[in-house]
Amino acid sequence: MNKIKSLYIHIPFCDHICIYCDFYKMISNEIEKEKYINYLIKELDIRKDYLNNIETIYIGGGTPTSIKPNILENLFIGLKKYINLDKVIEFTVECNPNDIDINYINLFKKYNVNRISLGIQSFNNEKLKFLNRNHNKDIAINAIKLLKENNINNI
Repeated sequence: MNKIKSLYIHIPFCDHICIYCDFYKMISNEIEKEKYINYLIKELDIRKDYLNNIETIYIGGGTPTSIKPNILENLFIGLKKYINLDKVIEFTVECNPNDIDINYINLFKKYNVNRISLGIQSFNNEKLKFLNRNHNKDIAINAIKLLKENNINNI
C-alpha cells in the first residue's frame, strides 16, 4: 500500500466571501461546521492506513479559523489520533488576520502547528477595501505581532 507524505484538508467555510477567491467556499452555521469536522475525522479513520508517514499537513480553505477553536480542536484531536504530530515537519493552518487571538494561538501550539498562512493580500487599506477584505492594515500588523509575541514566527 502506498504511504502518503503530505495531507491537505480543505475547510470550505468563510465568515466573509472575498470577490477574487476561486476556491470552493460557503458561509455556514456552527452546526454544519461541526458536522463537517466530524465527517473529516471519519474520513481520517477510513484512511488511517495511509497516514503513517505524514510529514506535512496543510489545512486551508476557505478559512479554517472561521471554525471556533473548540470545534477546530476536534479536528486536531482526530489528526493526533492517526498521525504522530511530533514527526510532522511542517503543519500549516490558513488564518484570516481578523481571527488571530490567543485562543487560536494556544490551540496551534498545543498541536504543533508550526506555520501560519496568514491571508494578507496587501498592507494598503485602499487595495484591501477594493478586494473586499474584512481586515485592514492595522489588523494585519497586529495579527503578525501577536503571532510573533507567542513564538509563532513561520508566517
